[in-house]
Amino acid sequence: MLTLKEFKEARGVLSGVIRNTSLVYSPAFSKATGNQIYIKPENMQVTGAYKIRGAYYKISTLSDEEKARGLVTASAGNHAQGVAYAAQAAGVAATIVMPTTTPLVKVNNTKDYGANVVLHGEVFDDAAELAAQLAEEQGLTYVHPFNDLTLATGQGTIAYEIFQDLPDVDVILIPIGGGGLAAGVSTLAKLLNPNVEVIGVEPEFFMERAVQHTGLTRLIVTKDMSERKAKMIQLGQAFIAFPGGTGTLEEIAEIMSKVSLGQLDAPCILYNLDGYYNSLRALLDHMIEKGLSTPERQAGIKFARDLGEIRQILAEAESGR
Repeated sequence: MLTLKEFKEARGVLSGVIRNTSLVYSPAFSKATGNQIYIKPENMQVTGAYKIRGAYYKISTLSDEEKARGLVTASAGNHAQGVAYAAQAAGVAATIVMPTTTPLVKVNNTKDYGANVVLHGEVFDDAAELAAQLAEEQGLTYVHPFNDLTLATGQGTIAYEIFQDLPDVDVILIPIGGGGLAAGVSTLAKLLNPNVEVIGVEPEFFMERAVQHTGLTRLIVTKDMSERKAKMIQLGQAFIAFPGGTGTLEEIAEIMSKVSLGQLDAPCILYNLDGYYNSLRALLDHMIEKGLSTPERQAGIKFARDLGEIRQILAEAESGR
C-alpha cells in the first residue's frame, strides 16, 4: 500500500527535475460535456511524457550496488527516454531494448540521453523478453515500465499538481494502460481527498472479432498496454491507424514511407471514419500530381471507409502471400 510519506519523498526527489505542467482549461471539451474540463499536459514534460516521474524516482531509490550493475529496461519509447534521462543524471549505465517498430525520433532521443539502445523484435513482448534475458545474464538491474510500486509513486505525483491548480476538483480521469500511472494518481488523489472520484479510462478496440481471423490475430503494441495510446496496430502483416489517439502523425508517416519505399511488404490502412484522414489523402494525391510520388509507390497505402473495407483489404493481403 502506497503511503502519503512515500509520495512526499517522491515529490521532493523530483523537485527541480520535472516540470509542473499546469492545468489547461479546455473550452471545447467543457462545452461538449457541460462540465468544467481541464487537461494535464504531460506531453510538455521533460522527455515528452509523464514517464520521467516514475523512472527518475525509481532510479533514485536504487542502492549503490544496484546502480553499479547497470540498468536495463524494455520500452517502445516514453519509458525508455525517462530511464535514459534519469540514468544519465545519476551517472549510471543503461541499456534500453526497443522494438524495431519504434519511431526513429524516440530511438534517437533515447540515444541522445546516453543510453545503449538495442533494437529487437517487432512488439514490446519481444523486447521485454530480451531485456529480462540481459538482466539475468549480465546481472543488470531491471527497471520495469509499469509493474512497480516505486515507479507508480513517482507517476502519482501528478495528483499533487492537480490539487494545487484545482483544489476543488471532483473527478479525475486517468488512462489505465499498464496501470502504473493509474495506481499512483488514484492512490494519492484519494489520500489528499477521499471524496474525489477517480475514473480509469481504457480505449475499446474498434475491430470486430470477426475481423481477427486465422493469421491476422496478433496485435502489435496493444500487448504493452502502457504504450498503446501512442501506437499503430498491426494485424498480421498489415498496419492500421484509426481515429482515437492510435497512430501519431510521425508514426503513420514512418509506416507509409516504408511501405511506399518497399521496405515493408505490408499495407498501411487508415480507417477514414467520417473523413478523419481526408487531409492526409489529399496530400498524397497532391504529391502524385506534382510528380513527387506515383500511384504505384502509394499502392500499399489504403484508406478504408468502414470495417467491411478493412476486412476486405486484410483478406486480400493474406491471400496475396
